[in-house]
Amino acid sequence: HPPPKVASRVLTFVRKSVAHSLASEKYLAFVKASFAQQRKYLKKNLSALYLEENILSAFKELGISPQARPGDISVELYGNLYKLLAV
Repeated sequence: HPPPKVASRVLTFVRKSVAHSLASEKYLAFVKASFAQQRKYLKKNLSALYLEENILSAFKELGISPQARPGDISVELYGNLYKLLAV
């Protein structure tokens, strides 16, 4: 007594479909390397897997700042960045 004044909601999550090429082990390794050290620049994290000039070229093509951190770019940009670097 008295009944609580509580507002409640039910959330439903719908999983987005992922392109087959982005569900690979290589893509997961790419994402893991990207977020290895979140306070560092993304460019520095990716340099463990790719040459710096390739990273900077892909960043320029996609309009990503060289000072971007892992959490600064969208999921779609990660997919596009992977496709450019994995070639």
